[in-house]
Amino acid sequence: MKRKSIWLVIALTVLGVCFLLMPIGHADRLGKTNDVGDPALFGNRHSLVRLSAVLSATKPRPQTEEMLVPISAPAVGFAVSDPVRDLPSARVEVTDGNQTMEREGHEKNELNALEIKSEKASAKKAISIDGALQGTKPIETETPSVPSLTFDGLADTDNVPLIGGLVAPSDENLDVGPNDVVQTINDGFRIWDKNGNPKIAPKLISSLFSKLGGICAKTDNGDPVVLYDRMADRWFITQFAFLSSTTPPYHQCVAVSKNGDPGGVYFTYDFQTPGNNFPDYGKFGVWPDGYYMTVNQFTNGGPFNGVGMYALDRKKMLVGDPTAAFIYFDLNLTVHPEGVNSTLPSDQDGLEAPPAGAPNVFAYLISDEFEDPGFNIDALKLYNFHADFTTPANSTFIERSESPVPVAAYDPRNPPGRSEVKEPPPAIGTDSLDSIPYHLMYRMQYRNRGGIETLVSSTTVNVSGVNPTNRSLYQAGVRYFQLQKASPGAPYLLYDNATFSPDAGNPATGLNRWLPSAAIDHAGNLAVSYSISSTSVFPSIAYAGRDFNALGGLAGETHMFDGTGGFDRGANAGRSAERHRIGAGGQSAGRQ
Repeated sequence: MKRKSIWLVIALTVLGVCFLLMPIGHADRLGKTNDVGDPALFGNRHSLVRLSAVLSATKPRPQTEEMLVPISAPAVGFAVSDPVRDLPSARVEVTDGNQTMEREGHEKNELNALEIKSEKASAKKAISIDGALQGTKPIETETPSVPSLTFDGLADTDNVPLIGGLVAPSDENLDVGPNDVVQTINDGFRIWDKNGNPKIAPKLISSLFSKLGGICAKTDNGDPVVLYDRMADRWFITQFAFLSSTTPPYHQCVAVSKNGDPGGVYFTYDFQTPGNNFPDYGKFGVWPDGYYMTVNQFTNGGPFNGVGMYALDRKKMLVGDPTAAFIYFDLNLTVHPEGVNSTLPSDQDGLEAPPAGAPNVFAYLISDEFEDPGFNIDALKLYNFHADFTTPANSTFIERSESPVPVAAYDPRNPPGRSEVKEPPPAIGTDSLDSIPYHLMYRMQYRNRGGIETLVSSTTVNVSGVNPTNRSLYQAGVRYFQLQKASPGAPYLLYDNATFSPDAGNPATGLNRWLPSAAIDHAGNLAVSYSISSTSVFPSIAYAGRDFNALGGLAGETHMFDGTGGFDRGANAGRSAERHRIGAGGQSAGRQ
């Protein structure tokens, strides 16, 4: 599950604010020496293309074929749900024979707290240079845009009638359709219209699977995701299920709406994941041929064992075919000893679909601080997942020829543990929050704009300027990435990236910006939502953006919701807000 320690770690800003961004004049970024040594190398996208060409000649060449064997299996359960609006809105005890299935009302299993990779000895340098740290671009050039509407979403207190207790972390997700807003948290979901009026009471996610029966109807283990499938006008809701994290089998419970009404009937599926790898931190994307999924794998809920890549048969799921199957590639540590971690699939946005037959692109971060041997650049590794549901054995998972795609240098390091983002008093050091570093933050948005294909995502980086060996030396900033290509056969190249942290280099009292979610709109305007906190600012939600032609950084930082309290790790109390704030200004959504 996501290793978050406070409700607001997902900034539930609807990234439709992109549509509201005022034009931001282009300003050159302050030159800053990076690992390549050219202080102006990341000044514009043309320089970025040159960098890609230079490094392509020297970077380690990816394999042309991954030695992976696809595994396919059909769903082990299928049912058509009752209408969501008719599901119970209070806790319902579910029994399995004589055993009552007790739902969790406490902190969820936190396998992503484990240290997956160790910093290389050669990377323990005192100075860290961010090659895309925003410099001279003003924080605000005009009056910043504001959401056209904000309203209160689900609160942890909504879990009390559902499960009889509270849950941490919240693991929030949200998406927006033509008429509806749907939010999921551990352990519930709710639907609003686009004026912020609730259309249903909060519902327990497992209640959606009550007709399916089995483990999906009995447990709410978390990691929920909601997606709006724009190409089919459907809703997709999922969470995983297990009786014990240390003992298989493990399950992924998936519901796809029968039509565009999220309050109606759903086709529900129970997919049992292969083997003994616990499938944690599930991330999903919509694509024409499939619903794609990645998980971080832990052998019997213990040692980390790489990443699992899945494709679910979207065509069959849209019509409620019980034989819908998955295709799975196991990128375990035996196949990939370097440790592929926290990978994202592409998630399609907009009205224009990808080119016919295009594979789904998966990505994950690499850095010169952690990757060994052979990787001495900061980059994104890209893979093509081609799913063949007719003949699953013909499916492939292959690293793209341009991978790894170099990005401006960044520092992914954080202090040991999961407690580094500072809060104001009365919080103490141990009450600091988790920055979740070295993860691409959900989503990786795909958009096709008249043949110009883009991938957009983001991550949290250290901007203190020094090796953050302890909490006092750490400061979080947000880095976004935009990759782009102009034809189906062209390579993805870095079009724009920047680290937004106007007061970088001030770990003692400066603002931490972390847990970003980034997206562009149909015109190419980009927005990033994120959480903020410092020794004087309670954990809150903010966002910033840039105009389509103002590359190299963000402007117009706006506080969407200001927190009024901190997080007491010992008592799990004093949350900065009782409810999760939802803001709207367009048709697309940001999710983590």
